[in-house]
Amino acid sequence: YRLIYLNGTFCMCLCKKPWRQSKCRREKNIQNQDGIQHRRQSIKDSILYTSQQHPIPSSLPSHYFVLLPQLSAKTHTMIDPRKNDKNRRVQTIMFVRHGVAKHNLRDPKTNQPPNLHDPTLLDPSLVFQGKQQALEAGDLMRQWFQAQSLDIELVITSPLTRCLQTTSLAFLPGEEYCFDRKEPKILVMDQLREVYGMHYPDKRRNKSLLKSQWPKLEWDPEMTENDEDWKMNERETLNDITKRTAQVLEWIASRNENQIVVVSHGVWIECCLQAFCPPALQNGERVYNCDLFAGHLVSYNGKFEGLQSVQLAYNRNWK
Repeated sequence: YRLIYLNGTFCMCLCKKPWRQSKCRREKNIQNQDGIQHRRQSIKDSILYTSQQHPIPSSLPSHYFVLLPQLSAKTHTMIDPRKNDKNRRVQTIMFVRHGVAKHNLRDPKTNQPPNLHDPTLLDPSLVFQGKQQALEAGDLMRQWFQAQSLDIELVITSPLTRCLQTTSLAFLPGEEYCFDRKEPKILVMDQLREVYGMHYPDKRRNKSLLKSQWPKLEWDPEMTENDEDWKMNERETLNDITKRTAQVLEWIASRNENQIVVVSHGVWIECCLQAFCPPALQNGERVYNCDLFAGHLVSYNGKFEGLQSVQLAYNRNWK
C-alpha cells in the first residue's frame, strides 16, 4: 500500500511498484513545488486512515481516500487546522444530507417518482431505511472525528422533519458516555432548508409544532412561526439558494466552534459545494441520502474565505 499525491491530495492506494523508488520521486516532486519543504512527520500526522480501525480491502473504494489539507490557492502554503496563524482560521466542517424520506421513493408498481406537488407530501418523515441510514451516519461521523482526535462541537440542521429526525438519530444522547467532554450543541436554522416553493416536501411546518416535537433543540430566534418563504407558484432560483449557503458559511466563520456538522438537503449541499469547492463534485456527481462530505472552512480576519479539501468521506451507495 502506498501514500501517493493525487490532484493536490494525499491518498492511500494499492500498488505493486517498489515503495522506495516511488516515495523518493513523490517527495522530490512535492518539495520542488513552489519551494515548499514538507516534513515527513507532518505527512504522517495528517493521515486519517488507520488500518487498525478499517482493514484495507482487496479493492479500494472511493470512501477510503484520505482527506488532507490542500495547498491554498492564495498563499500556496499547507494549511493545518492545528496551526492557525493570527489572521487565518481553519474550521473542520462536515456536510450531511438527510436519510431517505417518503418523497425520495419511487412508486413500487410504476417506478415513477412521486408527485412533489401533492399536498399529502408536506414535510415528509424518514422511512425505515432512512432511519437506519441516520443511525449509521452518526456512528461514522464520530469515528471520522475521533480518528483526528477531534470532537464535534456544533451541529446545525434544517427545520424540515427529515433533517430533524436525521440529526436526532445521528446524535442520540448517551450514545457514547464521555465524561471529559460535552455533547455537541444542536441548533435549528431556517437558512439550511431545501429550495423554497412549489414542492410540498420542502414546505416547513409551523415552528411551534416542530418545537413541541423536538423541545431539547435550540431554535433560531429569527425563524418565523409560519413558513413565509414557500410560494405555491414560485420556486427559489439557484442563485438565491447559493446566496443562502454563503450566508450560512459566513455565520459559521463567525462562530467560536472549530468542528461543525451541517445537516441539510441534496440541492442545498450541491449548490454550496459547486459554488465554493467545485472539485468536490465532478462529472455531474450528486449528493445522495446520508452522504458525508468533510473538509475545511477557511476564514481570514474573521471573514469567510472559502472551502478547501472537501471530499466524500463516506457513502453507502443507497441511491
